[in-house]
Amino acid sequence: MMSQNRQSDVNRSSAIAVYQVNLRAEADITLLYEKIDLLREQQLMEMAKLLARALERIEAMERQGCAAPTPAPDAAA
Repeated sequence: MMSQNRQSDVNRSSAIAVYQVNLRAEADITLLYEKIDLLREQQLMEMAKLLARALERIEAMERQGCAAPTPAPDAAA
């Protein structure tokens, strides 16, 4: 009977340790997702700025009467 009680205590301690590890892992994963979301948001903002600058340049060229450059023909064609 005492052996069963000791084993029960060991199992309980082990279960608590596993639970704590799982909680920590879940928190770390959540933090990583937040970091990825932040990086994506920063990338999208940077892309939006680049597109806005490109549009400004195109509009400036159009105001000056410049035609948009034509793409070069493919060498494979």
